[in-house]
Amino acid sequence: MNNILVIQTAFLGDVILTTPLVTALRKSYPHALIDVIAIPIGAEVWKNNPHIRTVWVYDKNGIHKKTGDLFRLISSLKKKNYDWVITPHRSIRSAFISFATGAKRRTSFDRSAGSFLFYNDVHPYRANVHEVQRNLDLIKITDDTQKSIPELFPSSEEKDKVTSQLEDSGIFTPFVTVSPGSVWFTKKWPEEYYCDLVILLKKENIHVVFIGGLKDRDLISSIMDQTAWGKNLGGLLNPRESFWVIKQSSCLVCNDSAPLHMASGAQTPSISIFGATVPEFGFGPYGSANNSIMQKNDLSCRPCGIHGGNECPIDTFECMFSTKSVQVLAEIKKRLQ
Repeated sequence: MNNILVIQTAFLGDVILTTPLVTALRKSYPHALIDVIAIPIGAEVWKNNPHIRTVWVYDKNGIHKKTGDLFRLISSLKKKNYDWVITPHRSIRSAFISFATGAKRRTSFDRSAGSFLFYNDVHPYRANVHEVQRNLDLIKITDDTQKSIPELFPSSEEKDKVTSQLEDSGIFTPFVTVSPGSVWFTKKWPEEYYCDLVILLKKENIHVVFIGGLKDRDLISSIMDQTAWGKNLGGLLNPRESFWVIKQSSCLVCNDSAPLHMASGAQTPSISIFGATVPEFGFGPYGSANNSIMQKNDLSCRPCGIHGGNECPIDTFECMFSTKSVQVLAEIKKRLQ
């Protein structure tokens, strides 16, 4: 297998959790040419990755939204004559792209859409293991020691940019990184709870740095307006720079979201708050860092979906309201000690 393509066009967190697969491919096939396909934000994860030759950007909501544009992308892929296409993403579009490349070996999960139509190498989807290990299953590698952590590769310029922004704001270690955003409402710990936590951190004189996407910036600004504490880097950093902020911090507080997987790669302790979803889905913290998962375990309504949703199905949101800011503060102080 000298020419390999990996297709992962899902959310940012899914792409981050695919990086160990590519690292394992490089170790197993040291002379292979490895390419990846990702959506625009996912492509940022692969930049500077030494194991990758080409990053194909698939903008399924933009320039590749029309069928003709998709087929032009596929035409370019076919010219690469891939020997092996590996597709952790289980969507029908990813399956079709894999098939259309004409690769001799096309690998995915048995739960992938059209698995027996578009793939000729199908592997069981194990629901009871972490997503990192599930992806490694596709190339028959067992990560028993959890050494295959996610990887991002910020450049020296990106590291300097982060350092300057922190130092200019008078923030030095130790500090806590907080990421309050998520694509899904039911994955978000309530804004007022984040405010309570930040006020408690302010009383302890513990500095806070907020990260998130552009869509999270207003939420972060609202928290800062109510608490008068913290540094808002939401929407100002690419994923590699956010990863570097987390790596410099003492711990990360977040929801079930992409920054949690960055913390796994940075080996920074994380305090993650789970509501609609559960870590048993395979998307909890990974690796050997000192992590805490905050959740209400004895609710019959949990989990209510693998991705979360835009509202609580039973209008209580008890899964999130049950985790209190003082509990999270206690976990933070353990890490600082």
